[in-house]
Amino acid sequence: MALYPEFVAAIEADSDRTVGLRRTGAMEILFSSDAARELSTLVALHHGLGLRTEALPLDEALEMESALSRHAQAAALLPEECALDSRALTDAVLAAAVARDAEVCAGVEVESFVQSAGRIEGVVAGGRRFTAAHVILAAGAFSSRLAAARRYAPTRPVRGQMVALGSSAPPIHRVLRSTRGYIVPRDDARPQRLVAGSTLENAGYEKRVTPEGIARVLAAAQEIVPGLDAAEIIETWCGLRPDTPDHLPILGRPILKA
Repeated sequence: MALYPEFVAAIEADSDRTVGLRRTGAMEILFSSDAARELSTLVALHHGLGLRTEALPLDEALEMESALSRHAQAAALLPEECALDSRALTDAVLAAAVARDAEVCAGVEVESFVQSAGRIEGVVAGGRRFTAAHVILAAGAFSSRLAAARRYAPTRPVRGQMVALGSSAPPIHRVLRSTRGYIVPRDDARPQRLVAGSTLENAGYEKRVTPEGIARVLAAAQEIVPGLDAAEIIETWCGLRPDTPDHLPILGRPILKA
C-alpha cells in the first residue's frame, strides 16, 4: 500500500494518462448494537498490521461526511487508504507497457507452458510459442482454467456486482464502507459519480447482473448514505474476483514438479 502511489506515478508518466488516484482515506461505518466492541477490535487489528486507523467520534464523522446516516453507531478513520479508477488503470498499464516496447497480444488464449529443466520458459498461445526470461501468471480467477497452472494457482471465481450512481446529494469525500458494502467517490462533479459494491457470490464463471444482487448493493449503499435513494443509476456490471483455498493472495515463484 505504501508503494502504490509510486507505482501509479510511474504508470501515469509512461502512459501519459491519469488513473484518478484519490488519497483521501476511508471511513468504516458500524451499525450493529455491538459496534463499540467491533470498533475496538478493528482498530487493534489494523494497528497490529502497522496501519494507521483511529476511532472517530460520530459527531466528527458527520462533520467530515455530512451525507452519512444518523443511524451509525460507531466510525473509524483509515487515513492511508486510497482509491482509483480501475478501468483507467488497466488502460494506462497497457499503454505504459507499449511505451516500454512490450508486445500486447489481445484476444489470445494461453494454451500451455513451455517448460525445460524444471522452469517455465514461455507459453504457447494462439498457436504461437512465446519464450521469455520470466513468465508471470496473472490471470486472476481464470488462472486455474489453465490445467498446467492449476496446482500452482488453485483459484476460483467469486462474482461481485457493482452499481455506478449519479448523486446530487451532499458530496462524499472519501471511501465509505460497512460490513455490507462500500461507496467510492470517483469525482467531485455535480452530480457526483459514485461506485457502490459489492456482492460475494459463488456463481462460477457466470458474469451476469441480477436484480437480487443489485438490490443488495443498493440497500447497503443507502444504509451508509440514505440520500442515495434519489440518485440516478448510471451503470451496473459485475466482475469475477480470484479466491484461493486460504483466501490469501498467491505470490512468489512456484516450485515446479515433473
